[in-house]
Amino acid sequence: WGLLVLGGPGPNRYEPAPLAKIAFLIEPGGNDVYEGRTASALGGLTRPFGALVDLAGNDLHDAGPGAFALGGALLGVAALGDAGGDDVYRAGDGSLGAGFFGVGLLADLAGADSFTPRIVESVTPVACRAGPAARSRRRCGGVRRADVRLKRRARRRT
Repeated sequence: WGLLVLGGPGPNRYEPAPLAKIAFLIEPGGNDVYEGRTASALGGLTRPFGALVDLAGNDLHDAGPGAFALGGALLGVAALGDAGGDDVYRAGDGSLGAGFFGVGLLADLAGADSFTPRIVESVTPVACRAGPAARSRRRCGGVRRADVRLKRRARRRT
């Protein structure tokens, strides 16, 4: 499945090639940098299980453009647990605790953390789907919910 690695107490940098070989990583502390697919599971493609436990430090988790990272799983089980620190998480689709035909978990227990998905262009804000914001064209990209309903009714009549 992969390597079991125990990191050191100081700041460590984990690059994509070594991370691809690690199935379970325990990091006791330090301001660490994780570049690439960390705590991921891709079923029969690479490995069915991946986990990272980081106990302390202000860490940067940057998965790059890859999908199913940082607690993301496809046909497997992936878990990322962080006990403390002000952390930054950046990842693509199927990441940040997502599971597709599997189980994905991301648990950050403390700190002022930042979670950033890689692709945000096609996402409609939740406030635009319903409620008062749906009535405002300015706040919802120029489309009101009532406009969508009128178009649906017109299609049904033809």
